Amino acid sequence: MRRLFDFNRGRGLVSLLALLAFLSIGQATGSISLLGSSSLSGNSSSNLSSNLSSNAGHSTFNFSKLATAKVSTTVAGAIPTYDLVGANGGIYTFGNAGFYGSTGNITLNKPIVGMASTPDGKGYWLVASDGGIFTFGDATYYGSTGNITLNKPIVGMAATPDGKGYWLVASDGGIFTFGDAAFYGSTGNIALNKPIVGMAATPDGKGYWLVASDGGIFTFGDAAFYGSTGNIALNKPIVGMAATPDGKGYWLVASDGGIFTFGDAVFYGSTGNITLNKPIVGMAADPTTGGYWLVASDGGIFSFNAPYIGSEGGTSLNAAIVGISSTGSLDPYTTGATGVDLSAFQCVGSTPGGPSALASVPTTGVGVVGAYFDSDPQGFGGTLSNAMTTNPCLASEVSLLKNEGATVSLFAPLWSAPSQIVDPTNTLSGPEASCAANVANPSAINCQSYNWGWNLMSAGVAWANSQGVNSPLWWVDVEYGTPGLWGTNAIANQNVIAGALAYLASTGHQSGIYSTAYQFHIIAGSYSPGVPTWIAGASGSSYCTDPTKQFGGGPVWLLQTSYVNASGVNGSPRQIDGDTAC
Repeated sequence: MRRLFDFNRGRGLVSLLALLAFLSIGQATGSISLLGSSSLSGNSSSNLSSNLSSNAGHSTFNFSKLATAKVSTTVAGAIPTYDLVGANGGIYTFGNAGFYGSTGNITLNKPIVGMASTPDGKGYWLVASDGGIFTFGDATYYGSTGNITLNKPIVGMAATPDGKGYWLVASDGGIFTFGDAAFYGSTGNIALNKPIVGMAATPDGKGYWLVASDGGIFTFGDAAFYGSTGNIALNKPIVGMAATPDGKGYWLVASDGGIFTFGDAVFYGSTGNITLNKPIVGMAADPTTGGYWLVASDGGIFSFNAPYIGSEGGTSLNAAIVGISSTGSLDPYTTGATGVDLSAFQCVGSTPGGPSALASVPTTGVGVVGAYFDSDPQGFGGTLSNAMTTNPCLASEVSLLKNEGATVSLFAPLWSAPSQIVDPTNTLSGPEASCAANVANPSAINCQSYNWGWNLMSAGVAWANSQGVNSPLWWVDVEYGTPGLWGTNAIANQNVIAGALAYLASTGHQSGIYSTAYQFHIIAGSYSPGVPTWIAGASGSSYCTDPTKQFGGGPVWLLQTSYVNASGVNGSPRQIDGDTAC
């Protein structure tokens, strides 16, 4: 990888919308919004086949979409997980979720009503109905309402994308902000038809949705309204909601497990037509598969297009379950672990499967390998085929790092879209729509840029797979590099990045961005996708927490810190980039 250096460089109005959304099983409606352009919407009908498998204490429904434009696949190595919390603050962990503590053995002033996990899945917050906050693991305490008199009880919470703050919401829709959570509005001063029962934050943390027990939706900040059940008769009240990973849709869940989908949220099934032992009390989205879990008050788990990894159904609980939090972070690295990143520059020869120039690398667990690099002789005006040079040593470098004990992820660079005249295949055609062949229309340019990012990343993942290399985590490299790699149109550049991230999300991969704050802001402006970041040119661990060195709105997972010496095939030391996990 080329080494990067940092050159150094009130209150809102409530949005009350009432629209009727008719939902039918097997019908999925979706839309994808290109940054800086109008929305392109689509409609797809599909048949659903279901299979009910019963195990002690739980039932799992597996739904397979037979025809849909939005299919996501779980990648080997990706382990989505979840925590359940009881009214006494007892914590139940499943999958690779860590247990960091609970309030299950202490006397609380008020019952626990919800929880939220930190972005890296290494901690969580619990919130009581009086707004008292309890922190565990790497969750930081930023404040609470535990010592003030509230008009109405707290019913839920949501964490900011970087984990440095959180919102609390009361049943009257009053919002309380702590840490870097910003206030965008509330319903605390208006009369509601039904009480608020939950909330969800947008991926960039610049907005949130509130949902009432009748399914009425209230949007604030950059949270978009995609529909509600506020004006239709429900069989059972709504008890919770979850947003899709890209924030362009949401699910609502009723106490009978009925699911209502809006925006790009896909319907994978529900428990609305079966008799439950106990009512559903919450839901969580699986960021890997795009599916979701429902949890009942007895801890029974119902999974839809999401892996079943355990439940408390059928066991005796001291207190009823009141919530679920997905800890599906794919951060594979332990804080403080070190290692290296490799690329084609450490490759010997140009034959696919060729050997690395290195015999061994120093690592305590971190490893990243570049799948391809940019070598377009025409700047960013060439085609995908002549612009992307693959790393012939990809498989051998991955093997080298794994043999040395590293957990390996992959990286790949991005750059501005070429003219549609030069490469119409990869600019005019893409995942959601055909773009207009127009170089003067901003919407057309944004559409072409989005397609280019999607197709470029698709080609990179396909190359890696062809070499037998699969990684649950991909880093997109956003840097200047050679002159002309990125154009000056920040909105178009944002769409290139958004397209690449969307492709990775659609295939079940965790994504992150490699850059510096200086270069990322020049290339993409204030774009904040909220994905993990890998900061280049870092001079120390302070970059893990210094907001002036960060970008993109997501948590910092890796720092590229300094050169380290590795053993070459001839025994001589070779300098390569070193990395440290935050």
